[in-house]
Amino acid sequence: MTSKNVDIAREYFESIQKGDLAKVGELLAEEIVWHQPGGNRFSGEHQGRDAVFAMLGGMMEASQGSFAIDAVHALMGNGD
Repeated sequence: MTSKNVDIAREYFESIQKGDLAKVGELLAEEIVWHQPGGNRFSGEHQGRDAVFAMLGGMMEASQGSFAIDAVHALMGNGD
């Protein structure tokens, strides 16, 4: 049995892979808090849907439009 959060994450990744940003917007709560791992300019906590879209847009810009999620192997959810 999967949690609702994992199901939403799976749908998010599928929408990103398809380029369906309208669906991505529907999936992200207005008050989302996104924790981006790593040690780069996109890493850290992003608060609110607009901040998450700005981060994703920055990734597209930095990659000159080639940013893509090819495969998602394992998803894990915790909290709300």
